[in-house]
Amino acid sequence: MKRAILLFILLTVALIAEDLPKAAPGFKWQEFSKACVVLQVPYGWQWREKNNRPAQTVTISPEFNARGGYDSGFTLNAVVCHSEKEWKDAYFSSLQLWADTAKEIKALGKPTFEKVIQNKDKTMQVFVIEGDMYLPNAPHPKEKYRVRTIVRAIPPAGLVYVYSIGALVKDWDEIWKIGETMLEPIVFHLPDEKG
Repeated sequence: MKRAILLFILLTVALIAEDLPKAAPGFKWQEFSKACVVLQVPYGWQWREKNNRPAQTVTISPEFNARGGYDSGFTLNAVVCHSEKEWKDAYFSSLQLWADTAKEIKALGKPTFEKVIQNKDKTMQVFVIEGDMYLPNAPHPKEKYRVRTIVRAIPPAGLVYVYSIGALVKDWDEIWKIGETMLEPIVFHLPDEKG
């Protein structure tokens, strides 16, 4: 019953994995089981998965440079929490990351998009910020990048996701068309109740 209630809650932002629609033209569905997610990935794009305890990280880009960096891409960090302490740590760490990103964006000007969504019983929380910032570890650290960072917390399932799509400002419009498809829909797999 608990799983059915959680799935009902998630239907507004995700689909049940067994009912995946046909992928958008130029995309394929790709499951990242350790991150409990299925995403539409553009054909020809590469991905890397890494365990950054406690987060499982997935990075997707059309091209990685020799050091693993990229100018355009998508990064998702997923934390599956098994205790109240893990949940609080993951939740507050993700909100701190979001707040730090917002601070960097606001230091360069007004965000291009900002929104916070919480349903009344707080079973789903979403924080979104988009704007321009410098990325010191990116291939072009002196050029501005546009970044959209999203924190999605699903307390009943013990899941916390932080995902971002980013590109050089000059490439943003083209990359955002791809990013929008990657972000809608994202299919979350709820972890088994056994953990």
